[in-house]
Amino acid sequence: MRFGGVGDRREIAAQIVRAEGLGLPKTNEEIWPAPVPDAQNAALVYRRLVPRRTLLGLLNALDATGRPKALPLMGEESLDPFFGKPLRYHATAKGIRVWSVGRDGYDENGMAADPGSGRPGDIVAAWPAAKGSKP
Repeated sequence: MRFGGVGDRREIAAQIVRAEGLGLPKTNEEIWPAPVPDAQNAALVYRRLVPRRTLLGLLNALDATGRPKALPLMGEESLDPFFGKPLRYHATAKGIRVWSVGRDGYDENGMAADPGSGRPGDIVAAWPAAKGSKP
């Protein structure tokens, strides 16, 4: 039995479509562009690449049999573009979180941004998703 069901996978895939500014990728290059050479491409990374990588990691974890002990992505796909090291991953019996440290480079242990506090937070994909949350 998989950790997440087919309905969970569909819901997470739908998050990609619903996320502001994100559409379904047309090519692998749109999902995994080359490393960002300058600040000009930082917006693309922040708005498209990082949410897709975290969601892909989450989808792969849900596809695994049981609860994966490590992020089920390898190579460049597993790297956080803001940090150059693997995306963060945490799985318990209650759920899975995959996150990027985000533009500020600080690991907030998978805590998403809080607009009210001005804290940038991490870029997080989680299952089950928190009520009222957006990817």
